[in-house]
Amino acid sequence: MGHSAGKAPLMVKIDSTAFGKVVVNGNKYEDILIIGNSVIPRDKEKIRAIYGTSHMLSKEEAVKLLKDNPEIVVIGNGQHGALKVDEEAAGVIKKSAELIVARTPEAIKKYNECSRMKRTNALIHVTC
Repeated sequence: MGHSAGKAPLMVKIDSTAFGKVVVNGNKYEDILIIGNSVIPRDKEKIRAIYGTSHMLSKEEAVKLLKDNPEIVVIGNGQHGALKVDEEAAGVIKKSAELIVARTPEAIKKYNECSRMKRTNALIHVTC
């Protein structure tokens, strides 16, 4: 046995948020999905094309948020709570995981807290 054990994957930590941005592990993003240890920019154009707004959690995104079998899914619904969680999307998540929906500043605290102890995925919306 040598000392060449693989490096543990970097844990995702959300540093801060302000209107229009979120800082994760020192990098600035707009809307994101956090799946396991991956930070994925949210495809707002695609959601806007389907719903006429990006202020909606789609069923397709709900399914993505269940990748890697999370115990908890946190939705940051914006600085003012404008992102709506479609009932069907919420139902998809609740079948497999605990769902926490909160305004983004509160949601990032919840994510950082939960992800230390349980498998946690998130969607973080950064505008209204």
